[in-house]
Amino acid sequence: MLTNRIFSIHEAYCVVAVESIGRQVPIACLERIKDDFSKKYGGGKAATATANSLNKEFGPKLKQ
Repeated sequence: MLTNRIFSIHEAYCVVAVESIGRQVPIACLERIKDDFSKKYGGGKAATATANSLNKEFGPKLKQ
């Protein structure tokens, strides 16, 4: 059961958090991930990557 949860979809990203954390922290987290990803893979690398090919490089950043 997903009581006390906030679902937020921002661009193509989604986060699930407990309601007590509010909305600003999850959105800020998504923005940081998006910015980090864009800095590392901008300029077309992400657009031409095959499915799951960036997991090894960017997966640890997501866990962090």
